[in-house]
Amino acid sequence: MHKRLMDPVLQSLDASSSAYFADIAADLDGDDRLSGRVNLVFLFLAAAVPYLPTQLPKRDFIGRLLAFHERNEHRIFCTAYDPAFVSDRDIIKPVVEEFVQEITAIVLKRLDDGTLPAAGHPKTYRLGWPIDPAAFPYAAMDDEVDDP
Repeated sequence: MHKRLMDPVLQSLDASSSAYFADIAADLDGDDRLSGRVNLVFLFLAAAVPYLPTQLPKRDFIGRLLAFHERNEHRIFCTAYDPAFVSDRDIIKPVVEEFVQEITAIVLKRLDDGTLPAAGHPKTYRLGWPIDPAAFPYAAMDDEVDDP
């Protein structure tokens, strides 16, 4: 069942992200902790995948996914079985956003702590400060005053 839910999502991702989440889906497929709720977990995962970072180790990610799902199982169940979900898949986004925020916060904390490698990851962005005001294209805009 998870292939029907996950394959369209995985095809929309870049190769490394697709491989990461395909491995997670394969590991979850045989996981005994999903007994009786496998479809809800994959439905939720498929909705969350486009917004999730891929830096966490897969085992850690799976543990956090299952813990989040267990804490929010009733909300996910009510959303998935709401008749409106058939025509509007976005009604699951509030729960998905909470999970994405949780995973992102963990990744950012570990990057700051140095426990996750940042260098070389395709989704790593670096910002530097101070910026040379002459190089900043909008420096002159601060001097302008709007007159009514």
